[in-house]
Amino acid sequence: MISQQNGHYPHVDPRPHLPETPEALTAAVLAPRPPGAIWLVITGILLVLGVVGVFMRIAGGYQDRAAWGFYAATIAFILSTAQAAPLLSVATRLTKGFWRKPLVRAAELWTVSGIINLLLLIPLLPVLPPLEGRMTFWVAWPGAPQVPLFLGMLGLVLCGLGLLYTSARPDVATALDRAGSAGARRSWLSGPWLGTPHQVLRLRSA
Repeated sequence: MISQQNGHYPHVDPRPHLPETPEALTAAVLAPRPPGAIWLVITGILLVLGVVGVFMRIAGGYQDRAAWGFYAATIAFILSTAQAAPLLSVATRLTKGFWRKPLVRAAELWTVSGIINLLLLIPLLPVLPPLEGRMTFWVAWPGAPQVPLFLGMLGLVLCGLGLLYTSARPDVATALDRAGSAGARRSWLSGPWLGTPHQVLRLRSA
């Protein structure tokens, strides 16, 4: 809370204090960070437990569809939260809101969660009931509902990764240049990014 002084509130500059030059800002962003090994161990253990839980659910069979309810709810939760986070980047990009810039990369990184959700969806497909005798919006599409649902999720994941890859190209190119990397690694990680005005314009349009 800001205290009142002499009947007036002091001026607060909302802008972050950034390095004075682009080179100094790049050096600050790419500075080495503590590895955080303890968090890697914790998340690794949780990942292993999650994989074991998935295989245990699959081993339980598909006869009891109700037993898959929590599994399906988990996929829906990831889809509506983590996998939906890039919408913040897309919506604010379309409205040209420059205040969004600190949030964009954090939001776009969540597109990676789509890979996990796609893998989780595959064991769930056999649980989906057939369409015969039920009203459904799948109409009579071939392989419905499993095939359209899988292709829809796959397309969503690829679009998200494409968004992340496109927007991260300048950062990746800068990081590789500072690390002394070039050649084949740069060609597919960052593309022929040189930071020209034409490339910047194309990146914003993409």
